[in-house]
Parts: sequence; structure tokens; C-alpha cells
Amino acid sequence: MKQQMGEVHVTVDLWNSADPARRTQVTALVDTGAMVNCLPEPVVRELHLEMIGTMSVQYADGRVERRSVYGPITLQLNEGIMVTDAVATPAGTDVLLSVVTLERLDLLVDPVEQRVKPRHPQYPGGLLGVRGVFEDDRRPHKTLGLSAEVLMRPSRARKAA
Repeated sequence: MKQQMGEVHVTVDLWNSADPARRTQVTALVDTGAMVNCLPEPVVRELHLEMIGTMSVQYADGRVERRSVYGPITLQLNEGIMVTDAVATPAGTDVLLSVVTLERLDLLVDPVEQRVKPRHPQYPGGLLGVRGVFEDDRRPHKTLGLSAEVLMRPSRARKAA
């Protein structure tokens, strides 16, 4: 695949987190302006992903559209692995890898070499900064001004319908 100047494409392994036998490998466009991952509907069907909600998305041309969100998806890029979700896009569109995913996998975009590279190569799989509560630390979260204890409470499981 011939890349346009400034574009970065990567090979990503994806699988349905609930059914790991459902897997595929795709070429994704790294989109540092995207806040969510995007998968074309045929890939969503191939992985047998479950719709988990909808969200409004704004495209580069300014259009706003309500799209379905699917997951959970396990995504592996280089040595990094994470569980995520994705907005379903029409057939024929690119798989998009969001800036949030890059941050979570501790990756940087190298636009000159048109590739992604580890931010902290000495830590395979990435290094993430975590601010949380330890047993002896109940100070407020400095960034949000909220109690870190509230932020770090276990999430409530969804009730079965």
C-alpha cells in the first residue's frame, strides 16, 4: 500500500474479547485527530462484535452523525495490547486507530519515517502513568479536583435486561 505524505499505516491484530477465536489482522490508518477507533461494518460483522451503544461523531468535513459502537475488542499493535471499542463506519472506509489508543499503548507517531514507535522503548508494551489511591493515600486527585477514592471505585456491572 502506497502511503500519502504524512499518513501512517500500521498492521493491527484484532479479536472479539468475548470470543477470541473470532480474529483478524487489518491495516489501520493512524488518525491523531480521532478520539475513537473506527472499524468498517464488514470487519465488525467478521468479528461478531456486540453493539454496546451509540455516539455522535463529527467527521473532518464537519458532518455530525449518530453511529453504533461495538466491542469489546482486543487490539494488539507491536508489543502493546488493550481492550477497547470502536465506532462502526460504512464498508470501504479505513480502519482508524485513535490518538487515545496510541496514548494507551504508549506510542508516538513518527511522521518523517511514517511509522509509530514506542515512547518508552525500555518498557515493552508501554509505560503508563497512573494516579490512584493507595491504602495510605486519600488525597484529592490533583488534576480533576475530585476524590481519587471516587475515581478508583470498582465500576458497577451492567444489569441484565
